[in-house]
Order: sequence, then C-alpha cells, then structure tokens
Amino acid sequence: SIDMPTIWKFYYHFLNMLIDRDLLYLQDIENSLSTFENNLLDGGIDEYNQRDIIYIRKKLFNQYRFYTQLFEIEHKLNEVDHITLTPNEDKLFDLFSNRVSVLRSEAQILRDYSMQIQDLYESQISVHQNDIMKILTIVTTLVLPLSLIAGWYGMNFKYMPELEWRDGYYVILCVMFILVLGMLAYFKRKKWL
Repeated sequence: SIDMPTIWKFYYHFLNMLIDRDLLYLQDIENSLSTFENNLLDGGIDEYNQRDIIYIRKKLFNQYRFYTQLFEIEHKLNEVDHITLTPNEDKLFDLFSNRVSVLRSEAQILRDYSMQIQDLYESQISVHQNDIMKILTIVTTLVLPLSLIAGWYGMNFKYMPELEWRDGYYVILCVMFILVLGMLAYFKRKKWL
C-alpha cells in the first residue's frame, strides 16, 4: 500500500516548508541577544546600539504574529466539518500544530528576553548617570567652602585682621588645603569615593 500524495499532504509540506529553518533562525537571534547582554554586563554601554535591539524586537514580534497566523490556519482547518483527513494526514497536521506552537513560544520568550536586555541597558545608563552625579556632587561639595572663603576675603573690609598679617595669605591657603583634605578623608571613610 503506497501512500498516495493528496492535496492535504501537499498543503502540510507547503506549510512545513515555511517554518523549516525557523528554529535555527531563532537560535541566531538568541545568540545575538546573548552577545548584547554579555557586552552590557561587561560595561560596554557605549558599544550598545539601542536601534539594534529594537530591530530584533520587531523581528521577533513579526515572527510571533506569523506563527500565530499559522496556528490559526491549522485550527480553522480542524474546525471545518466537511474536510475529511486520513489518520496519517491528521497526525501530520497535529505535528505541524505542535511545531508552530513551540516556535511561537520561543519567539515570545526571546521577545521577553530582548525587553529584559533593554531594561538592563536602561539600568546601566541610570547607574552611569548616578556615578556622574556623585562625582559632580563631591566636586561641588569640595569647591563650595573654598568659594565661601575666597568670597569672604575678597570683600576687603578695612578691619579684617588677617589682611594685615604678614603670613595671612599662607595661613588661608593652609586652611583651605586642610579643609579639602579633611573633606576627602571624610568622603573616603563614608565610602563616597
């Protein structure tokens, strides 16, 4: 008994051909996402291209929609009463349906993974900006008392005794230097530096 070709077998092979290498395609996308993630974890924020991850997410969304449509086609085929499939043909379409379901799940998992990488990128940017703000705050904290002292002695009031001292300039410089060193030591002890 030779298994004769039918329109339904042709239809199955045609649909199967549409997704034949998709698992490898999704594996390549997963490898790309993994490379993005590793670069981000290694501190490669500057090398990260947000457009690439958005492009990959769009591709995965399109793949997910494609698999959903194929899944719906197969289910509509099962709902039509007047179509009679042989047990072998029915088994083929069940196999196809399972394969599409796996591919659709994989595409959804990879979409979620790409969103996690985007969140990781945004958190890395936030940490980087916080580090910059911390440095700016420390510099401001160091310069503010020095500016106050410079402004105070820049008023040149007539009765400021330090202005008449022969070593007044050097004393003020030493006070400023000690003030900066004291603040730096305090920052180090608090682990802000």
